[in-house]
Amino acid sequence: MASHVIDLAHIYTLLGDTEKAVEQLEFLLSRPGWVSAPWLKANPVWRPLRGDPRFEALFENTGTDILRGREHEEEVRGASGRMRLGAARGVKRRSWP
Repeated sequence: MASHVIDLAHIYTLLGDTEKAVEQLEFLLSRPGWVSAPWLKANPVWRPLRGDPRFEALFENTGTDILRGREHEEEVRGASGRMRLGAARGVKRRSWP
């Protein structure tokens, strides 16, 4: 799904519709996935959006998101300190016969 939304954001950028492009990028950043604020900042595809206040605002909240991710990782690791496979994705543990 992310690839379709990122493509749509890119199309809006090419058409010069900054508002709709940023809306799509905000949506992507609000969901878990491979799209990140540092990636958006480094990718030259988004150069036309630079300087737009809404686009620049996408980078202001990244620090809190990173901290939230660390808190979640600590919850998943639990007391053992080791990452449980699938736990980060919400996969339930199966018991094998």
